[in-house]
Amino acid sequence: MPFLEAIEEFIRRGTIEGGGLGILTPEEFYALSDAYRTRAFTASRLLTEELVRRAYDALVAALEQGGTLRDFARALGAGEVVAGPGSTGYLETVFRTNIQGAYGAGRYRQIKAIASDPDLAAARPYVEYRTAGDNRVRPAHVALDRTVYRVDSAAWERIAPPNGFNCRCSMVLRRARDVDARRVIDDPPERADDGFDAPPAPEL
Repeated sequence: MPFLEAIEEFIRRGTIEGGGLGILTPEEFYALSDAYRTRAFTASRLLTEELVRRAYDALVAALEQGGTLRDFARALGAGEVVAGPGSTGYLETVFRTNIQGAYGAGRYRQIKAIASDPDLAAARPYVEYRTAGDNRVRPAHVALDRTVYRVDSAAWERIAPPNGFNCRCSMVLRRARDVDARRVIDDPPERADDGFDAPPAPEL
């Protein structure tokens, strides 16, 4: 089942309407602050603007239809598409970071909506930070694993995933009865990687 908030957030990035900045050149994109980068899209090592547009369209299709990394790479076509070495790894980074970014933005929007509704916030008052739990998780993200915050905590402004390239972390809503109140904290023990120190979904 498609995650509608994730799809909406990602489509917003690639369009000017609805608060997005559109598909940008790498120079334009990296001139933005972290907060504004969540409103735009680029893929800096793809060789042409047409490939960047195809990458964006393929990511939208993956979100809408459940596509895979293989589908994404196929949509970019045969031949050389990436500048420099490591094209397979780069395409995986583009795919994973953007899909996880869209899911993180969608979940962040849901959490903000729950926090602003007293009835919903009473039903799900806490959010737990979770990693993928394997040996590829970065130490800073391991430090955040299983930390719990109130749904309206300002901590989510700083640590809502994704917190770096290829980040696979997530946020899980929790009921009061499922959380030991002594585990709830206000200040996260770590921060996001450079370039990711902003909420995944911009204020509109």
